[in-house]
Amino acid sequence: MTGECTNLVIVGVGGQGIILLTRILGETALDSNLNVMESEIHGMAQRGGQVMSTIRIGDVHSPMIGEGEADIILGMEPVETYRHLNMASKNTTVVTSTNPVYPFTVTSGDEEYPNLEDLLSILSAYPKKLIKLDAEKITLDSGLPNIVSNMIMLGAILGACPDFPVSYETIKETIKQNVPIKYVDENIKAFELGITEAKKHS
Repeated sequence: MTGECTNLVIVGVGGQGIILLTRILGETALDSNLNVMESEIHGMAQRGGQVMSTIRIGDVHSPMIGEGEADIILGMEPVETYRHLNMASKNTTVVTSTNPVYPFTVTSGDEEYPNLEDLLSILSAYPKKLIKLDAEKITLDSGLPNIVSNMIMLGAILGACPDFPVSYETIKETIKQNVPIKYVDENIKAFELGITEAKKHS
C-alpha cells in the first residue's frame, strides 16, 4: 500500500460471499470519504465457478489491477489463491483460506484436486506476508455457522494489514447495514474473530 492507493483482489468460487465482501468494502470506503472503484469477474458462479473482484481505494481512475499490482490478495479458496499469484509481487500480503472447495470434475473423479500442502508451500515462498486461516475450523470451534466464513476472511484483512485505509468501526457498521438483522451478531463475531486470528499469524 502506497498511501495514495490500495489495490485489493478477492478471489474464490461462487457461493462464498465474495460479492457481499466487495459491497461492504466499497460502501465502507465511500462512508470514509475515500474514492473507490470496483470490478467483478464471474465465471460459472452459480455452479461454484471462479469469482474475482478488484477493489481500488484512494487516488484511482480505473478499477483494473494489473499483474504484480495487488497490495492484498484475499483468497477464499486455496487453488484460486494460487491461480492469481500473478497479481502479487514480493510486497503483497496474501490472506488465504485453507479450505478447499472441490469442483464437480473432482467430486466426479474426472480430475484430482492439487495437493494442498504443496499449494501452501508455494504460496509461502512468494509474497511479503502470507496468512493462512482454516475458516471452517474457526467457525466450528466458535459455534458459528460456516456461512459466515467470509466475514472471518474480511476481518483477517484488518488483522494482517494494520494500515488498511478503512477502520474497524466503519466496516462493522457497514456489515450491520448489509446482512439481515437476525444474523448481525453472528457476522460481527466472525469479523472480529478474523481480526484476532490473523494477528496471531502475522
